[in-house]
Amino acid sequence: MSNFLPLVALIHKDSPRFSPLWSEIQGSSGASDLKFPRKRRCRPVLRALHLWLSLSCQQNHMSVEYIERVYNSYSNVYDFLFGKVFQSGRELGPELLDLFADARLLEVGVGTGLSLPLLPRNIHITGVDLSEGMLEKARLRAAALHLKNVKLLKRDATQLEFADHSFDRVLAAYFISVVPDPVRVVLEMKRVCKPGGVIVFLNHFQSEHPVMGALDKFWSPLCYRIGFRTDLNLRKLMADTGLKIDTIEPIGMFGHWKAVRCINP
Repeated sequence: MSNFLPLVALIHKDSPRFSPLWSEIQGSSGASDLKFPRKRRCRPVLRALHLWLSLSCQQNHMSVEYIERVYNSYSNVYDFLFGKVFQSGRELGPELLDLFADARLLEVGVGTGLSLPLLPRNIHITGVDLSEGMLEKARLRAAALHLKNVKLLKRDATQLEFADHSFDRVLAAYFISVVPDPVRVVLEMKRVCKPGGVIVFLNHFQSEHPVMGALDKFWSPLCYRIGFRTDLNLRKLMADTGLKIDTIEPIGMFGHWKAVRCINP
């Protein structure tokens, strides 16, 4: 679903919810300079394909500022696009976290707070995100649910500003492939998690199947431009950060996403 975000934004670019996202995709990627065919019969799908191919030639590394800007643009449409499609993973997350009464949980990349209704109320939850637009939605959700055990903060995940070993559990739901430096972020997650604590990732990782893995590589240049990557290699990420996989389960449509549980050494 997320790979079709430019197409969705283009088709609905005149709607109030999608026009800011379309403007961001245009302005941040050089798409505003693209010359589309002027024939009236040119369909939105053809225009989106033209955009897709043009952007795939412009792979650049994402900056923190760029990610913040993109996800501020997503904030009004994120739940519509990614709410139900990733719900099964979010439901599995609390089970893998093995939560207990008064546990201190950190959710890195809390976004609009879609996981908050699924978490128990007898724990202490801290959610952090880089995007103030996403956090505003999360605060509204927490208020609507009357959650008194939730603290939401704007933080750069590469510099979490928490003391070492502050949390019993750490969750990164559909987040780690968004950041410019995933290794640095995972090292920060390890630092703030207690030894023996649980770290859970819900995410798309590059497929280990040769054909699907090649496709993940192919799409990644475009996906960089809209705020995430499709070629993050799970095994390499674990090796680079000193984490070991405790359990791994397929989630989402066709099992292309994974729920990965690690024990902090």
